[in-house]
Amino acid sequence: MTMTVAQLQQFIHTSAKNKYPDKQVVVYLKKYKLTEQLTDRDLMAMVTEAAGPLTADALKLMQHDSRNLPLPAGAATDGVPCPPERPSRRSKR
Repeated sequence: MTMTVAQLQQFIHTSAKNKYPDKQVVVYLKKYKLTEQLTDRDLMAMVTEAAGPLTADALKLMQHDSRNLPLPAGAATDGVPCPPERPSRRSKR
C-alpha cells in the first residue's frame, strides 16, 4: 500500500492526538510505502509531534526508502520566496 507525505503527516498528527501506542503506529507504518520523498523538514516536524522512539525510527526509515522519489508538490520552496539576487560587485568604469 502507498501514501503521500501529506497523508503520512495527517496520520502522525491523528496518532499523536489520540495517543495511539508507539508499537501500534509502527505496525501501521510498516504496511505503507511513500509515493513522494520525505524531506528533512517534514521528517523533523513529524518526529517532534510523534512521541514514541519507535515511530521516530520508522519515519527515518521511510525517509531513507523515499530518497529517490520526487519531492512533494510545493516542497522545493516550502512556500518561502527566494531571496533577491545580490548586485554584482564589479565596478562600472
